Amino acid sequence: MAAPLPRSPPALMDELVEEILLRVPPDDPARLVHAALTCKRWCRLVSDPGFRRRFRLFHRAGPMLGFVYRGTCTTGFTPTSSFRPPGAAVCRDWWPLDARHGRILFRDAVLIQAGKDIGLIVLDPIAGEVRRLPLPWFTRSYRSWNAALLCAAAGCDHLDCAPGGPFIVIFVGTDAATGFTSVLVYSSEAAKWRLTALIEGTSYDMIHGGSTLVGNALYYQEQIRGILEYDLGKKKLSFIKLPPKYCRRPSMIVLMAAKGGVGLGFATLEDFDLYMWSRDESVPSGWTQQRVIKLRSLLNAPALSFSRYMMIALADGVGVVFILARDLGVFAVGLESGQVRKVSDDGDRIIDVFPYVSFCTPGSCLMCLIHL
Repeated sequence: MAAPLPRSPPALMDELVEEILLRVPPDDPARLVHAALTCKRWCRLVSDPGFRRRFRLFHRAGPMLGFVYRGTCTTGFTPTSSFRPPGAAVCRDWWPLDARHGRILFRDAVLIQAGKDIGLIVLDPIAGEVRRLPLPWFTRSYRSWNAALLCAAAGCDHLDCAPGGPFIVIFVGTDAATGFTSVLVYSSEAAKWRLTALIEGTSYDMIHGGSTLVGNALYYQEQIRGILEYDLGKKKLSFIKLPPKYCRRPSMIVLMAAKGGVGLGFATLEDFDLYMWSRDESVPSGWTQQRVIKLRSLLNAPALSFSRYMMIALADGVGVVFILARDLGVFAVGLESGQVRKVSDDGDRIIDVFPYVSFCTPGSCLMCLIHL
């Protein structure tokens, strides 16, 4: 008589499956897609909006999925995870200005140079949404400007902003004719710009890109003297001086939140050492040096010593700094872990880097964005 077939083990309860899948590393979203393809039940569990919320709460900080770069000849997206945007998601003629809250802000260099009204673009790589914005109505005379992008959803904690939600763009620029510096805010819900702040007779040379959000204030780098602060609640624009050592070379610093996420800070690279500063109004210079990270042991210093190198970006919230070595490529350095990873070989062609930080789960709008 034939032996009875062994019984199949009982299926895991939904709660146990979720507990397992919640522990998938957020910087490897392809694993969740593979899990969703296992069976209909797992697909239902992973694609549920409730799982997305629990996944975000479990991991707290969103992962860095990649970075948008502006090169000497083109613009592109370089993944640092299993996330892959559509091939045509980033146009080579778009210049990145900001990346925050799951979206990326670009300027359309071709349209702006041609004097067209439509010149700014907001891209949601996960939702696959592209939205073109008109430039503020009187900015053609602006010789210097910058713009930042923020989620505008009421009550959002910005750990995992909902795809397709409302946003605002905050434009700061100096009019060449009058010397006035203005702040204008675009609301995606109202679909128009409004003037919120004005400094008369003060001219600033803005650096494109590199804005930083700390608490309820946005900070922009200025080319010659320091940093512009825009208080989102008070709608007030003010100026912050850098330490004397860095006043004449603000382009060599990267703005960031101070350690602990409270207050403004910046980082700068000198002789393979990464210097971290924080705002401190109790001292004459207004700044205090917090820590120094010795990069010589982390990076290949003898090789880098023959190359032009500089710090070009910092992924706030995930503690990753990008260092560009012209002859070698782009390196990502974890400030806490000390891990170094080469993320690009195009050191000679990359000018700016904008880290893209966001959660991506099968419950997002486009599962095809994941590289299987």
